[in-house]
Amino acid sequence: MNVNDKHMYHFHDPALYAEIWVPGNSFNIDENFESNIKNITLNHDFLVQGNVSKFAVSKILKHESKTNFEDIPISDIKHLLHDLKKIIVAGEMGIRELALEEYRKDHYPHLPSRFSSLWVSNKKCLKYWNGIFNSEKDYRRDLYELLLNGTLFKTSDEFLPDDGLSYKDVYNSAEKYWNPNFKEIHDPYKIEYLFKGNVRILKKYNDIKEIK
Repeated sequence: MNVNDKHMYHFHDPALYAEIWVPGNSFNIDENFESNIKNITLNHDFLVQGNVSKFAVSKILKHESKTNFEDIPISDIKHLLHDLKKIIVAGEMGIRELALEEYRKDHYPHLPSRFSSLWVSNKKCLKYWNGIFNSEKDYRRDLYELLLNGTLFKTSDEFLPDDGLSYKDVYNSAEKYWNPNFKEIHDPYKIEYLFKGNVRILKKYNDIKEIK
């Protein structure tokens, strides 16, 4: 649907596009925009970094028989497990997002791509999404209030295919996401939107509690 001067909210990764995410600034979301989803799933380098050494998982496995793991610092092991978790999550997300995008191109090419649109939320759903995006103490996203003019697509996190599915299974279940039926039993606080058009940043919040 087309929207004019629509107030919405966005949880933004502070490592991306810092130069434009400034209150008062305006910019366009078009086909050249790379979303956070694209950066996580398609630009992930799959390297594992220890506290002291830098190595790939394959290198560890190759030399497993020659390695005394008791000599590996616990800090390196913690970093390794943390990075392995990121690799698994990114891999599963990559399969899901590629299949979702292929289904969109095949059946709903007029809808905004998750790879080149801006994810936004309404005020009612902010508590749920804050729990998703800001659950880790060492990584938090910034919350912004936006004014939107352009195209807004409404769907739900609940309609996303499950993690760990094959490419084929994600593709076959993608219809629910791209053609959502909100008459089905669902959680109204899991709504999400994809936006393309002009964005004006109205305000940055330090905490969700500041929003009234």
